[in-house]
Amino acid sequence: KMTIYMNTSTTAMHVMDYLKETPVTVVTNNLRMSEQEMHPSSTIILSGGEIHFPKAALIGELAADSLRHINANICIMGCSGINAQVGITTGDFRESKVNQLMVQNSHGLVIVVADYRKIGVTSNFQVAGIQKIDILITDTYGDPARLKEIEEAGVTVMPGVKVDSLIVEGEKIVGVRAGEDELRSHVVVAADGVNSFIAQQAGIRAKEPMKH
Repeated sequence: KMTIYMNTSTTAMHVMDYLKETPVTVVTNNLRMSEQEMHPSSTIILSGGEIHFPKAALIGELAADSLRHINANICIMGCSGINAQVGITTGDFRESKVNQLMVQNSHGLVIVVADYRKIGVTSNFQVAGIQKIDILITDTYGDPARLKEIEEAGVTVMPGVKVDSLIVEGEKIVGVRAGEDELRSHVVVAADGVNSFIAQQAGIRAKEPMKH
C-alpha cells in the first residue's frame, strides 16, 4: 500500500477525491483530512502536535518528531511560492519545519501543486530547493518565463494539461505521454487528479485564485 505525505494545502487535499478507489496510507499534518472520504482499506496517520487555526494545521516539535520516523513513496505539497532560484517556500516558520521533513523523508516523487499566484514568488521560509521537486502542477495563468525557468531547473511542469501517464524509470521522470488510454500508476492518479481539479476550477472561476 502506497504511503503519501501531504501537507495542509487545500489543493493538495483534493488529490484524495481521485484516490477513493485506491487503498493508500496518507501521512499528514492536516487535521481536516480526518473528515475526508477514503477507500475502506486506506489509512490516515495524523502527525499530532499543536493545532494552528484557522488552517487546522498540526505543528510544533511533536508533529515534526513523528515524521522523522516515517518514509513515504510520494509527497504532495502546496506552497506559498515556488521559483527556480530558491525552490518552494512558505510564510509560516512552524509549518516550514514539518514540510521540510515531508520532502526529506519522501523517497519517491515530490509533487508540488500551486496556482499562478505562487509561480515566481519567494516567501519567508524555504521548504526545499528546486532540485528536490519532480513535478509542478499548476493552472494556465502562470508567468511563462518563470515556468520555463522552473522547467529548465529539471522540474516536470504540467500547466493545466490533462496527462494520462508519466514515463518513470526508477524514481526519475523521463517523459510524459498525453492522451493514451492505459492503466495509470498511483503517481499518475494523484497528478492527474490534482491537474483535473485545477483545470476545472480555472474554467469555472476564470482567474479567481484557488485557496492554499
